[in-house]
Amino acid sequence: MKLKNLTCMAFVLLCLFAVSMARGEGEKYILQNCWEAGSYDLQFNSVITTTKSGDKPIPDQELYRHMLKWDVKADAEKDGTQEFRMKLTRLVTRVFINNKTLVQFDSSNDRERGLECLADAFAKIVDVEIVLVVKDGAPAEVRGYSEKMWEEILKDRDAREQGLIGIVQTLLSDDNIKQTYETLSYLDASDEVALGDTWKSDTILELPGVGDKTLEWNCRLDRVLKAAGRVVADVSGTGEIEFDVAEKKLQIVMAANSKYDVAAAFPIEAKSSVTMTLRDKESSDEKSSELITVSQKSNLTIAKH
Repeated sequence: MKLKNLTCMAFVLLCLFAVSMARGEGEKYILQNCWEAGSYDLQFNSVITTTKSGDKPIPDQELYRHMLKWDVKADAEKDGTQEFRMKLTRLVTRVFINNKTLVQFDSSNDRERGLECLADAFAKIVDVEIVLVVKDGAPAEVRGYSEKMWEEILKDRDAREQGLIGIVQTLLSDDNIKQTYETLSYLDASDEVALGDTWKSDTILELPGVGDKTLEWNCRLDRVLKAAGRVVADVSGTGEIEFDVAEKKLQIVMAANSKYDVAAAFPIEAKSSVTMTLRDKESSDEKSSELITVSQKSNLTIAKH
């Protein structure tokens, strides 16, 4: 073999080695939902689809699209407790029933005809600071949106307006705000991990009328890339659980992808999807046994000021 060819081969091998080092092979990373004290922009997007099948040849379908933007100030962690002071800065909600637009509201636009009640509600919410309290890594309490505030917002509203405001009230419920934080923790690794490593992570699902169920995530560090001047770890995970509910069978399938800023050991984006399907246990045909299917896709992004 000629020396020239040997030199070329060595150059290629060196390049491959350099690429592998840039991708973090062999290095260990801390991947956890940890926030440094400071100010952040947080944006949460979700699409929820509900399909009711049963005996209908054409299933009924409801589709909800929501976007919430928050200004977040994170306090320093002390004795395992950290507080997040949050203000809602923008709200977008759209509701479609069988492909027909029922509601379309964006708080950043001028008052939309027929949706003045939502504009009025947002005006009363936007200046309210809520506090999310996290203890030992888990959301424990939300303070700020009081029952008295909602009673005042709903006062003297007709049934239609109450229903519209109820959508916003559900979006801003304590449980939904806690879930927003939990989404960032789905794929956390308890120990340092390297590229290609796999691990398990648990999420407790609080299901009304059923109780708590534990979903186990199967997680993997897929890639470590350089993006916008920082090193980002790309993690994927899947989980599935099935159990009986009132003589029916409920299946929950979840998938997630999280991106962590390696230097800050901090999540900057979390995507997740969950599909819940209620089936008739007696039917042998899995597809025809479906009674109702609810799916949600979410995307959460964070940027530090």
